[in-house]
Amino acid sequence: MKDFTFWHSAIYNAKTALVLKAVGEDLNNFQNQSDFLNEGYKLKEAEVAILRKHYSEKMNGFDSLRSVPAGKLKPPDKPKFNK
Repeated sequence: MKDFTFWHSAIYNAKTALVLKAVGEDLNNFQNQSDFLNEGYKLKEAEVAILRKHYSEKMNGFDSLRSVPAGKLKPPDKPKFNK
């Protein structure tokens, strides 16, 4: 069953903005189709509000990475191992 913890972890574990957007679309479809499919379970408005807030905060984090000029981002240095 898809419940609050399922959606919260899906949003939290999204690694890219595209994945996060797909999770948001799936959540929207789930909420719209719950009554149609007679699943009997629909998220409460308070739960949806929390998920929307978490979604927007995570999406803003991805957007802030896009605003950094390409020259400012660099890959991490190779790890140094003791020989």
